[in-house]
Amino acid sequence: MTYNQMASLRSKTEQYQALPAKVSQQVLRGLDKNWSSFFAAASEFKSHPDKFLGKPKIPGYKEQKKGRNLLVYTIQALQSRS
Repeated sequence: MTYNQMASLRSKTEQYQALPAKVSQQVLRGLDKNWSSFFAAASEFKSHPDKFLGKPKIPGYKEQKKGRNLLVYTIQALQSRS
């Protein structure tokens, strides 16, 4: 799935709406980047396995309750209270 496909499917979910929209978008962009990198590495591994220490693994997911993940807060997602 591309970023746009994920965004259209997930934009109505509770988890997506729990964060500021800009932050949720950055999470999906990171996910898209991780999968794109995996597919590129897997393709390169097929043609040149000597460049790698091992076969590329699919991106992992954290446990929902204990897991930690990186959130990117852009300057537009922040607001000051005066």
